[in-house]
Amino acid sequence: GCAAPNTAITLANVVSVPARMSIGSVASQMESMRIIAEGLEERSRRQQHFQWASSL
Repeated sequence: GCAAPNTAITLANVVSVPARMSIGSVASQMESMRIIAEGLEERSRRQQHFQWASSL
């Protein structure tokens, strides 16, 4: 009966390591996507500004 908690702990460890890695990679992907989105937003804002200036 004493073996059950140990196996549960080892299973949790085995599962948690890849899960943590995947969570980390997802977090980094989201971060890079956010940076890209900010860059696109900045670019579109500049283009709009340029269009406004040229229309005036």
